[in-house]
Amino acid sequence: MDDRDIEALREFRGELDEPRDGALARGRWRLAGAGQPAPRARRRWIPVSVSAAAGVAAIVAAAALLSPGGPASQVGGPPAPGASEKPFPVAEGTRAPVNPPVTGAGDATHAKAVAALDRLAAVASAAQPWPRPLGDGKVLYVKTYNLQEGGNRYIHEAWIDPQTIAPLRIRRTDGAATNIDDALSQAEIDQIAAEPGDLVRPTPQYLAGLPADSQALYAVWKAWYDANYPNRGEQVLWKDLYELYHYAEPFWTPQQRATIYGATGRIGGVVGTTATIAGHGYDVICRGTECLLFDSADGRYAGSATTGADHVVQADAFEFVDFGVQPRPQPGERRPVEKKTASTEKPVK
Repeated sequence: MDDRDIEALREFRGELDEPRDGALARGRWRLAGAGQPAPRARRRWIPVSVSAAAGVAAIVAAAALLSPGGPASQVGGPPAPGASEKPFPVAEGTRAPVNPPVTGAGDATHAKAVAALDRLAAVASAAQPWPRPLGDGKVLYVKTYNLQEGGNRYIHEAWIDPQTIAPLRIRRTDGAATNIDDALSQAEIDQIAAEPGDLVRPTPQYLAGLPADSQALYAVWKAWYDANYPNRGEQVLWKDLYELYHYAEPFWTPQQRATIYGATGRIGGVVGTTATIAGHGYDVICRGTECLLFDSADGRYAGSATTGADHVVQADAFEFVDFGVQPRPQPGERRPVEKKTASTEKPVK
């Protein structure tokens, strides 16, 4: 497995790297309309450029569709029948009104990160995992969005198979223009399903195989990343955690959540602070300038942010994520299944 094998699905993080060699990455790159993998580049994951899309995200809707109502589904199980199953386009569940007041506390420390993650796991201990399957013909709906207006408006929607974590359909709009609206073919879906799960495609089997102890889980993660990415193992690990949180969090048991939170806090360089957005408190867990957001009230993963060295969350540099249930999209047109080829970049064993 090379850099492309582990750094593909970066739509929801602060840096965007070239896709991995597996079917999931190829499918997501095709859905994103990016064509062949681009050279490695440092850039925000919120850009308006279609070519920057390398994850399973999708966008829909214009500014008027965002409302200040609560999220479609947060703590506990899936929303009530019909709560998040309206015909496309769907843009429900925003956590705050557009352009909310934002106050970042800064003064981030490692001790604060560890304490916050322990507290968040305890707060979320009553949250029950969503069932698998979600229901006949239903899939996980993941919406990522910012709270800006006009040309800076950014919404992603993704319809994820809860068993394979395959991106069945994506839709993306920057500003008022829908730039991506596509679905994987059945052949591509089948190829993804044949590949084993991992940190960037956290299938039920992958989650079930995680150690129950946070120190042991961190040790497993660190050993693999250090072996394959010497001198930057934890840097790559931190980036890949976005996939784990973004596509599997609703399915975590309280024990899995506590273990994953605990292991996250053991990563070198991780620091914690807080922010207030639209009057609501969030814990901010960062490594470098890339941060995860957690709802302080319910303990759940809430999105991500990019900050400066001071770790102060700014009004134009964070994105929320909401989860819901949607009907399973129909496969797109059939395309030839690409054969894997040996990469010219090999990890150090």
